Amino acid sequence: MEGKANSIRDYRYKRTEYAAREILEYWIVDPQIQQITICQWVEGQYEDKVFTGATCMESVVIAD
Repeated sequence: MEGKANSIRDYRYKRTEYAAREILEYWIVDPQIQQITICQWVEGQYEDKVFTGATCMESVVIAD
């Protein structure tokens, strides 16, 4: 049950908390399903980009 609680916290509650602060970007790393979700603040809401495998990821907040 702990995994489910963590998932709800990461994908639902953090989104609300971070949106209230207009956090520009945050990443959710989920080793159980081998997936990384990058949540980017765009025009007042988060847009998610989901990555799996060896896909290259880029941050719009952190410069090269």
